[in-house]
Amino acid sequence: MVFKYILLVYGFCEFLFGAFFWFNKKESIVKTMIETFGIFSGDINYEDIKDKKAFSRWVGEVIIMGGSLYTFLASASIFFEINVVVVIAFIALIEIIFFKIIFKGYKKFI
Repeated sequence: MVFKYILLVYGFCEFLFGAFFWFNKKESIVKTMIETFGIFSGDINYEDIKDKKAFSRWVGEVIIMGGSLYTFLASASIFFEINVVVVIAFIALIEIIFFKIIFKGYKKFI
């Protein structure tokens, strides 16, 4: 049960983190995040992005959406008493989907 409350707090923090990305004017945070994604896929480079401000706002929106999904998942799992294994499976599914969304979105911005 504690895991679900931790997930609830994590989802809220990720929502705030996405809002920070969306409103942030600095490029260093987004650059660091994209370089981290470059570990998973070698063809990602921050310097290839043409419109860095629009990309930063888009990444912020995606992170806000992910945080909202985590918050919803945690709330639903607490209310409906969903098994922790199922919650972890949904977390893995959410992460896979959002990595794919960011990789596809990156290719649209280069």
